[in-house]
Amino acid sequence: MTCRICRGETRTVLDLGPMPLANKLKPTPDAPEKRFPLAVEFCHACGNLQLTHCVAASDLYDDYLYVTPTSPSLEAHSVNLVYHMQAQGYLGDDAFLLEFGSNIGHFLKYAQTRVGRVLGIDPAKAIVEMANARGVPTVCDYFGPETAQATVAAHGRARVVAGRHCAAHNADPHALVTGARLAMAPGGVFVMENAYGLNTVLNGEIGQIYHEHMYYYTARSVQRLFAENGLELVDLMPTDIHGGSMVFFGALPGTRPVRSIVAATIAREKAILSGALLDLLPVTLERWRLETRALLDRFRATGRSVWMYGGSAKAATFVNAVGIDERDIAFCADSTEEKIGRFLPGTGIEIRTEKEAIDARPDYYLVTAWNYRNELIQKVRAGGNAHSGFAVPFPEVQIIVTSAADIYAPSQGQQASARAAE
Repeated sequence: MTCRICRGETRTVLDLGPMPLANKLKPTPDAPEKRFPLAVEFCHACGNLQLTHCVAASDLYDDYLYVTPTSPSLEAHSVNLVYHMQAQGYLGDDAFLLEFGSNIGHFLKYAQTRVGRVLGIDPAKAIVEMANARGVPTVCDYFGPETAQATVAAHGRARVVAGRHCAAHNADPHALVTGARLAMAPGGVFVMENAYGLNTVLNGEIGQIYHEHMYYYTARSVQRLFAENGLELVDLMPTDIHGGSMVFFGALPGTRPVRSIVAATIAREKAILSGALLDLLPVTLERWRLETRALLDRFRATGRSVWMYGGSAKAATFVNAVGIDERDIAFCADSTEEKIGRFLPGTGIEIRTEKEAIDARPDYYLVTAWNYRNELIQKVRAGGNAHSGFAVPFPEVQIIVTSAADIYAPSQGQQASARAAE
């Protein structure tokens, strides 16, 4: 295969087989659904991690139901990102901030009172309607060079162009970066945020792998991607959002100083991201599958009731990779209204409201939105449910009995669940 960034030779490092689309929730348990290959390959030449097969945008985004959740950690991240851009002189009080893939505009809503004006661009019609209803001006369109030129003609050039957790969702990232360059004002900055490829591998973040995530960017691969499209990688901002993400900052060559974190991060990637490390991904997947399967089988054998918590895309990858269905899980709780009453891809597991989940008082919640686990635990306890325990499958299978601080190692957790069943 060939790297879509530098055209170097790639090799497959993880193959999950044919999988349903993670955000394509079913209206009924037996509704037909398409499956597509889901495998990751690595380019040694530029450090790029990409899917071997890119699903067409029409399959991915028709009836698209992902809505950016309201979360204290995400809100804190918005604060930190804006502060970083202000501190580095990227974003001024009078700036025009343009974000593509802006969803319902959570980030733009926060930034709106701190800049001159904002504009969002997103391809999902229903999502755009929600953004505009929230007072965030948003255009319904796919972003690329033509859209960038039309936006400049209608609104002028932007001081900051942002593509946050969406630049990996397009088979042709060159078009996105070129579009960003065309939309930028002189001295402007392109902000591209995504799950960080090195963290995905180091942490065994198998849940990050689904069809929308066509790329798992590294600093090396983004440096090459920017250079091929007339930009220079000038800054990086690591973050723990979504299990470990990276904010990449690009500018026209020579217009911004290149911060030392760029060279240091690239050197670290070259030292760590090796073939031996990548070969551990299938091993990690198998360990994850066996440990989770053993715990769920124990719950079934002892008559324990289990709900999932979090009908996210990573949850869809998780349940299909492990082999979880409605025989293991009663229901799945989620906070997104548009998901309620639908069914997780590849399963007959119905999504219910968080209130129903809290009131149901199952013996355990299987926390499939594990990046928000502490927030979810606090929400359950605040809702008056002091009964349910929490099974967290990542990074290892853990049982949390009373609080986020009461975490047992996998073997101890399984012993705890066995004692509870006696």
